[in-house]
Amino acid sequence: MIKILFAADGINMEQEAFSFIRELNRETPVYLYGVFLPKRSLRYWLLRAGSLFLLPPYDDRTQQQLIVAPARFAALYNKYRNKHSSCWGRGETPVLKLKKESRYADLLVIGYAVLPV
Repeated sequence: MIKILFAADGINMEQEAFSFIRELNRETPVYLYGVFLPKRSLRYWLLRAGSLFLLPPYDDRTQQQLIVAPARFAALYNKYRNKHSSCWGRGETPVLKLKKESRYADLLVIGYAVLPV
């Protein structure tokens, strides 16, 4: 079984990434772990992963979308019978999970919405 770590912003669910992972799952079983890193660049999250800091709160709209994101993620992968788990939250929780889970992942898929433009 291949472990895939999927980093997304939690608001935009990239269909291209899902179809790529679904194709991999056809060849060999996949365990998918989703980490949601909203409204900040990947560079920001990775640079801050080791230090203590406080993040400003998200606005109400973003907070609502973050609550719904794991459910949408689970529904999509249950539809295709993939094994999955996810992490979302405020502060450093997603960053620490990304750092920890990346040690054991075979593949890291980063959603385009997470990357700086």
